[in-house]
Amino acid sequence: MKRETNRWVGRTPRRFATTGAAAAALLCGAASLAVAQSADPVPAPAPGGDAPLIGSIIDLPTSNEDDIIFIPVSATLRALDKTTARFRDLEVDIDQPVVFGTLEVVVRTCEKKPPEEPPEVTAFVQVADYGLDGVEALKRGRPAEKEQVFSGWMFASSPALNPLEHPVYDVWVIDCKMQAPPE
Repeated sequence: MKRETNRWVGRTPRRFATTGAAAAALLCGAASLAVAQSADPVPAPAPGGDAPLIGSIIDLPTSNEDDIIFIPVSATLRALDKTTARFRDLEVDIDQPVVFGTLEVVVRTCEKKPPEEPPEVTAFVQVADYGLDGVEALKRGRPAEKEQVFSGWMFASSPALNPLEHPVYDVWVIDCKMQAPPE
């Protein structure tokens, strides 16, 4: 005996799909017609006159000559030694190297958003690793080779976005000190 199955189970009949598409198109057309009829028309510019400028309609921010551009002075970084679970806050002057364990940390620039904007501190940091042999050589006054392990932007709001990947140390940015330029 042949088993009869419903051929419409799990499918939309074609006549309903077509009707649904036609109804959607009809509704969209009617809605756009209603909006077009109710909207105020934009006046055409007078002959020989200029058309209204977008800037006169929309209030665009303009630069002010009185705006002060601050210069970065130093950045505060937090360095963690994972083996001892001790951390230290490093006050790093711009372009001045600071040594933490076997790492040499240099902050090239930093930026801190003004108080009226969402808080964010960013710093461009370069980190080199001397290794244990290099640290011993430096203590004895001999030159040592270092390996660049990180060079990039760090963000205080999301330190995991661009982290230093080192087996012993973690370094992340905390703050940036800025000052007004000398007059």
